[in-house]
Amino acid sequence: MENQREPTPEDVFGRRIKAEREARGWTQAELTRRAAEHLGSDPYSSLVAKIESRDVASPRLIRLDEASAFAKVFGLPLDALLASSSGYTEAQAALQHTQNAAGDLSDATRELWGRLTTYARHWRDTPEKQSEARVLAELLARVADQVQGVHNALSEHLAALTTRLPETHPEEGNA
Repeated sequence: MENQREPTPEDVFGRRIKAEREARGWTQAELTRRAAEHLGSDPYSSLVAKIESRDVASPRLIRLDEASAFAKVFGLPLDALLASSSGYTEAQAALQHTQNAAGDLSDATRELWGRLTTYARHWRDTPEKQSEARVLAELLARVADQVQGVHNALSEHLAALTTRLPETHPEEGNA
């Protein structure tokens, strides 16, 4: 049996930061820039690399304001970045993304409904009717794009979750 040290909260945090960053397709520099917006100062460029790598010989301590900034950037509660099993919090992030996309879809649908209502009130054979029909066609195209976007987002998140879920549930442990 190997003698492995138990991961520290900083180790878990570093792995979760890396997983969240990679899931979004961000570089370390991009994540550092986004975190700086919440820190109120410019962190040094190697901040994310040092947090993610967790050099065993001289691990970098993670400040609470930095941890909070990363949680805000990812739109996750801070404790989610300390959870060693990321499947549940990734599912929460996927749900949040899907809810945002559904909100965009609802906005486009409300606008379409408003236009259709106005169009129905002024139902006449006029040049404006033809113009309004073009506008409605554009709105319908936007709705179709939003629906396709929701579908694509769900497919991507499902694929990402499927490949990244741990093989064992955290309560089961590793036998």
